[in-house]
Amino acid sequence: MIGDRRTAALVAADGTIDWMCVPDYDDEPVFGALLDAERGGWFRFAPSARVWGRQSYLEDTAVAETRFPVGGGEVVAHDAMTLPDDTRDSPCADHRVVVRRLRSSVAVRCVLDLRPRPHAVRARVFCSHAALDGPGPVEFDLRPEEDAWAVLAFGDNSSWTAQRARAALDDTVRRWQRWTSRLRYEGSRSRLVRRSLLVVRLLGYAPRGSLVAAPTTSLPERIGGGWNADYRFAWVRDGSLSLEALARHGDPRAAERYFDWLAGLGSTTGAPLQVVSGIDGRTELAQRELREAPGYRESSPVRMGNHAYEQKQLGMFGFLADCALAYRRHGGTWKDEYFELVARAADYTAQHWDEPDNGIWELPDRRDRVSSRVMSWVTLARASEIAEEIGRGARARPWREAMPRVREQVLSRGYSQRLGAFRHVLDQDSVDAAALLIPIFGFLPGDDPRVVSTVDRVARDLTIDGWVHRFVPSEAGVEPPLPMGEFEGSFVLCTCWLAAAYAIGGRVDRAEAALQKIDAAIGELALMPEGIDARSGEFLGNYPLLFSHAEYVRAVVALDRARRSVVHSGVRSK
Repeated sequence: MIGDRRTAALVAADGTIDWMCVPDYDDEPVFGALLDAERGGWFRFAPSARVWGRQSYLEDTAVAETRFPVGGGEVVAHDAMTLPDDTRDSPCADHRVVVRRLRSSVAVRCVLDLRPRPHAVRARVFCSHAALDGPGPVEFDLRPEEDAWAVLAFGDNSSWTAQRARAALDDTVRRWQRWTSRLRYEGSRSRLVRRSLLVVRLLGYAPRGSLVAAPTTSLPERIGGGWNADYRFAWVRDGSLSLEALARHGDPRAAERYFDWLAGLGSTTGAPLQVVSGIDGRTELAQRELREAPGYRESSPVRMGNHAYEQKQLGMFGFLADCALAYRRHGGTWKDEYFELVARAADYTAQHWDEPDNGIWELPDRRDRVSSRVMSWVTLARASEIAEEIGRGARARPWREAMPRVREQVLSRGYSQRLGAFRHVLDQDSVDAAALLIPIFGFLPGDDPRVVSTVDRVARDLTIDGWVHRFVPSEAGVEPPLPMGEFEGSFVLCTCWLAAAYAIGGRVDRAEAALQKIDAAIGELALMPEGIDARSGEFLGNYPLLFSHAEYVRAVVALDRARRSVVHSGVRSK
């Protein structure tokens, strides 16, 4: 993935950009071969002979590098999107510019193949080695140690040269490295944590301060289709937990811009915020299907829009309040409107916490979900802490009064003695990976016997080859009732939760093993999907997923903290 914090492009290992929406994440794709291989459009700039390159990033940047083995030598490609300023008022704010460079150690034949979708937004094209008269491939010869440049510019009608392209690429590298140098994390997985934080930054929508859950739509959770969704929008849950990570590790300004944005949002529901909004703040995200597009590997339907904006998710405010508290405690500038936002969320939660909702998994039916109750308690607890810290304790009285009622219900009706685990739904014996949020957010300590047995039950019932799934489909009431592992892949964020829960409970070896599983799967690029097929290792779902990256950071930090505790206590736990 390359991007400019307004939109993003996916660059395949053969040098093809096969996904990019312009001007913003949630607009129509200019290149959409990812979902329609024949008519979707693409932009290839690579050796003519189609070979798979080895992909990575230039250190501490979002500049992609692909190394192609050719004719006893190597072609190195660099791909980037230039970074406009963070406001709409910048002269370059509406420009989207892709800069691509090829350099070879040997003489090689290369190709520029630019085929945007019909009726796509028009762009200005520059290539240092070929003249484009229209769509289609143009081949050219590249001499040893020579650079070939290609620039695709939307909304920018100025002239491009090889010298200007080089300067733009160098500037993009410097700007990413300057941002990354501010990060504060030097723990056990420094490179991977920094890369995850960089992905969180990259998935921001700079003009507003919002974040997109993923830059893609309709990449399937199961090959063959069905559970395909558009993630190119801003979820309160995903944005809050992601910006909490940035606030804790060196960029509280990003969280400030996010809260500025949230404080001005409207809602089409009875809640103070709706589950998901457009990245620009719009509240209507009507869902439609593109019947003419076959989808990724024939996995239809391809969807634009997301009906989750109409859902009820009580637990989302827990992530918001937790982010607000972390932002305050890590140097953020506090404003009255932030407290009012959190207070509205807490007021709503105190009044509605015991109602059915769609839950964190956005299932179609509303039920009394245990994880929603747990995160409602988190909302009330964090909001109360903020109120006390800023001298507004009296405002928190109804929140504090509701907290013991929430806790009592979770402990009495949310825990199953038969399962030895916290349930998915009150009074019904089914297992849910979201029960791992109980120790992660401090509802109960990680070494509480009920928590330990819940973690073990999740590991036993929801895991295939170390990968954690959300639930057992037949128990969750979803269609089709396929076996676990066939209904959908594992969720990377659930495996991160398991690692964090192990670490919080002091079982550092198990936490390490869970994280090693993820590290091996994501490879050099360290981009995390929504899901992974536990049987084949294939990535599933939209990619890369903001939620996965934020929870990976949380799990690594939890493991670092557990290791320090083990060192201090002199006890090693498995």
